[in-house]
Amino acid sequence: MIIPPPRTNKIAFVDLETTGLNPSKAEILEIGAVVYDITAGTMQEYSAKVKPLFIERADPKALEINGYTEEGWKDAGTLEEALAGLGEIAEGATFFAYNVSFDWSFLEVAYSATELPIPFHYHRLCVMSMATIKIPKSKVQSYSLKTVCAYLGIAPEPKIHRALNGAQKAFEVYMKLTKV
Repeated sequence: MIIPPPRTNKIAFVDLETTGLNPSKAEILEIGAVVYDITAGTMQEYSAKVKPLFIERADPKALEINGYTEEGWKDAGTLEEALAGLGEIAEGATFFAYNVSFDWSFLEVAYSATELPIPFHYHRLCVMSMATIKIPKSKVQSYSLKTVCAYLGIAPEPKIHRALNGAQKAFEVYMKLTKV
C-alpha cells in the first residue's frame, strides 16, 4: 500500500535578490516571502536584507536591478538570521517561487552553509511553469514575471526589485492562474 505524503495547508511564495546568478559564487542580498494558509485564508509577509560577505564579487548588473547600496544595507542582518526568520513563518509550507530553480538553488546553498534545517515541506512548485501551461505562447512575448503580470492585469514590480515585491507578484500571479 502506498501512503500519500502529508498535505500541508500552507504555501510560501519566496523571492530572493542576489549578487549574481550563480549560487556557488553569488550571495543572497534579500529574502521576501508571502505565506498563505489555504485553510484559514490568512497571509503573512516576511522581508529581510542580508549583509553580503563578499560584495566585491557582485555582478554590477545584479546590484543595479536590486538597488543595493552600502547605506541601504547598513542595518542588514546575517544570512543565518534571515533564514531563521523565514523558517519561523514558513515551517512546513510548500515552497513556491516564480522561477523555482533559481530561488531554490540559492536557498539550498544557504541552508547548507548555515547548517540550518530546511523549514519547507519537500514539494517545490514553479509559478512560471504554471504560467506556461495556462497562458498560450501566442498571448505573451515571454514568460517573464513582468510580461505575465501585464497579461494578467497585475501591476508590475517596481524598477528597483525588492524581494518582497517579487514574492507578492508571484502570489498574485498564482491566484489569478488558479482561476483561469
